[in-house]
Formats: sequence, structure tokens, C-alpha cells
Amino acid sequence: MPRTKNIVRTDGIVPTKNIKGIDRLLTAEEVAEILGVHPNSLPQWRYRGLGPAWVKVGVKVRYRPEDVRAWIEERIRTSTHGCRHVH
Repeated sequence: MPRTKNIVRTDGIVPTKNIKGIDRLLTAEEVAEILGVHPNSLPQWRYRGLGPAWVKVGVKVRYRPEDVRAWIEERIRTSTHGCRHVH
């Protein structure tokens, strides 16, 4: 089945549209690369209820691109004091 190339854009998110126009789910490895964390961080975050929302597909864990983007947006800060968000 044809898929898009895995080219990282300037915002760090991999293009996700497949040939059917449905968002392609990201692998844990792709999400770790996007976030700049070690791949072993993601299972720990899932266990602790941290990190982006995820989807279980059979025995595999996948992430919706919009959930990864939302998780990143929720963490934007303007100050180290308190929890001052940009929004």
C-alpha cells in the first residue's frame, strides 16, 4: 500500500496523510524522534498517564498526529515561574 514519505517538516511532525486521505498513525519511535526523547520514555509515560494520548492497535501502540500536536501545545510556557501558558 503506498504511503507518504517520512520527511520531517519544520514543525517536527511527520506528514501523515496516506493515499486514502486518512491520517496515518505515528509509531512510538516517530513520536520519540519528534519530541527529542529516548524511545524508552514513551512506555514509562504511558504507564504513568503522562505524554500524548495513544491508541492500541492489536499489540502495537500508535499515536494520532493531532494528539501529539495538542500535547506539545499544552506545554508551551512563557515563564519558569508557575504555570503561565501562552494561550
